[in-house]
Amino acid sequence: MVSISRELDRDMIDKRLMINRFLLSVAFIAALANQTSATDIFPQPGANIAINGRVISLANPVTNVNGSVDVQSGTTYTFASTDCGETVLFTSNSAVTATIAASIVPASGTSCNITVIQGGTAKVSVNGTAVSAATLRSASSYTGTSGTQYSGISLSLTTVSAVATAYLFGNGS
Repeated sequence: MVSISRELDRDMIDKRLMINRFLLSVAFIAALANQTSATDIFPQPGANIAINGRVISLANPVTNVNGSVDVQSGTTYTFASTDCGETVLFTSNSAVTATIAASIVPASGTSCNITVIQGGTAKVSVNGTAVSAATLRSASSYTGTSGTQYSGISLSLTTVSAVATAYLFGNGS
């Protein structure tokens, strides 16, 4: 499921890049046709361009997203703020307990996203001081990976109205 999720994320990024490239190509052709100025032909990052009366913002260009993998071989692990935006691969063949520490609760309006992969043969269970059972949310009441080797879950830890909530989704149980 994680590979499908990552493929979908990459597919979305690829589509956004393709759209940005298309829009830049259209802007370039339009500017060449008007031959007004070098700024019109080569818009600056963050600028707005107008094509046939439509304004297109170049303020948020899409970039490639690359993260790192943190390999853990033990049966206990406490997520750290450095895990946000990263993948944690658990290789133990014994049950693993991964704790969401209160110290990684993000500021209100932001999030911490962690991908968890079960590389070993035993389930990776998630709990923590940052969230209670009432604030560990999953559409299927999952508390960790499915217990099947190579399964994966994603954690999205958010803070809204001073309440920390961890959303767990993916190939879990």
